[in-house]
Amino acid sequence: MPLFQFKALTQGGELQEGEIQATDEQSALLALEARGHIPLSATAQQQRRPRSNADQQTEQFTQQLMYLLEAGITLERALDMLQKHPDLTRQLPLSDILQALRSGQSFSQALASYPTLFSPLYLSLIQAAEATGDLAEGLTTLHRYQQHSRQLKETLSGALIYPMILSLVSIASILIILLFVIPQFAEILDGMRQTLPFHTQLILDLSAGLRSQGHWLALGLAGALMLLSLAQRSPALIPLLDSCKLKLPIVGKLLIDAELSRFNRSLGTLLSKGTPMLSALQIARQTLQLKPLQQLFAHSHQQLRDGQQLSPLLAAAPQIPAMMTQLVQVGEETGQLGPMLVKLADIQDRQISIQLRKLISILEPLLIISLGLIIALLVLSMLSAIIGINNISF
Repeated sequence: MPLFQFKALTQGGELQEGEIQATDEQSALLALEARGHIPLSATAQQQRRPRSNADQQTEQFTQQLMYLLEAGITLERALDMLQKHPDLTRQLPLSDILQALRSGQSFSQALASYPTLFSPLYLSLIQAAEATGDLAEGLTTLHRYQQHSRQLKETLSGALIYPMILSLVSIASILIILLFVIPQFAEILDGMRQTLPFHTQLILDLSAGLRSQGHWLALGLAGALMLLSLAQRSPALIPLLDSCKLKLPIVGKLLIDAELSRFNRSLGTLLSKGTPMLSALQIARQTLQLKPLQQLFAHSHQQLRDGQQLSPLLAAAPQIPAMMTQLVQVGEETGQLGPMLVKLADIQDRQISIQLRKLISILEPLLIISLGLIIALLVLSMLSAIIGINNISF
């Protein structure tokens, strides 16, 4: 359903801005009127992922609301207290959510008007908590899920920062030597007018080429990066690129484990809270980013609708680890598939941390040794040529 950015006046004359889902502009305006607003505008826009800062605010909102409800404060009073928090109100339309609640909507219905802030999984868990009458417990489950998701993201991104910095420093060091140090040797060697060894001449030519044509090389690299970025957004090329990512040594397994960890935690959390299997699978699939895995679970969704179980479908998929298939089968046999998937996600998170530590322990010395060898080769090629020529002259 399309997303509309709206501006409206409340009954108190306050200007409100936010997002609302509707089939068309007229439906969006009518929905605003139903809330008791005076609609000013509703502009269609493409749905986009919430900014990371908004994600943090949503997690903070969930945590603080959870604490207030656990303390026995009513939902309406808790939201009224939270809307006075300046950090939260900058990102979250708390006053609008509170007004929707006071107009008779349920909490999940009020949140559903902001799909870029509250995901289908978030809304489903809130709906399940409303059905059981224990919203505080539902928020506790949500907060736990958000913490695990954030920790997984931080583990992946944090592990890659040092190798990336080290790689950039290595490239910068080599470029500085080729662009500024090697030309100094070139002037010395040109003055000697002697035939140079092949490897020395090759390095001199490379340095001269970078100095004279380096801007074209930089433009070519920028163009290649731009084309790669466009290819990652092309529906026709995304499956091919994702398949190539999964075939990369070490990295491919890390990507699969990270994707399956998010999926298993989402699916397990939903099932544990009583969401039907087909609905839970449909929602959990939205956490997947790699096309091959999206296609796999889209096919599994159809097979489950036809009456099959999940574990045989996973066993036939080469991307799925055998441990996941076995634990899913145990969960199905015992009727504890939800808790089993959450435990599986915990295991996968630990495995990801171990794999990342192993990968970094290999990459760090490899990058350092490679940088040292390349710099040594460049300098020694120049020095050996100068020493050799001096010996001939002598």
